[in-house]
Amino acid sequence: MFVVLLVIAPSSQELGPPTNPARFNVTVTVYMDDICLSSDDLGGLQEAFDALLERLDQANFVVSGQKVRPPSPAMDVFNCDLESGQTEVQQQRIDLFEAEPRSDASMEAFARYCLIVEEGNA
Repeated sequence: MFVVLLVIAPSSQELGPPTNPARFNVTVTVYMDDICLSSDDLGGLQEAFDALLERLDQANFVVSGQKVRPPSPAMDVFNCDLESGQTEVQQQRIDLFEAEPRSDASMEAFARYCLIVEEGNA
């Protein structure tokens, strides 16, 4: 699997008809203003990455140059480390969560979240 991360700032301009990521065989994940593209097809991912950057530029979105990362076999995104066949919540994020007093329910929910992340890319 190869992944890409983009961070954008909102624009007041409306986009026209959306680019269909399915035509690139790419999975699109969005969290707030972060966009992550992933695919087993590096060529298709690069094509989708280029098309998305072009589309964002046309819509006058500002893309954070510091956080744009081209297709890569491994990446950290959303406090997780991603690579082909393996995804896990970063230890730093786990340590930060566990540093504060938490209820049993909160601890159990976070443990389930970590498990879901790990199993989501098996």
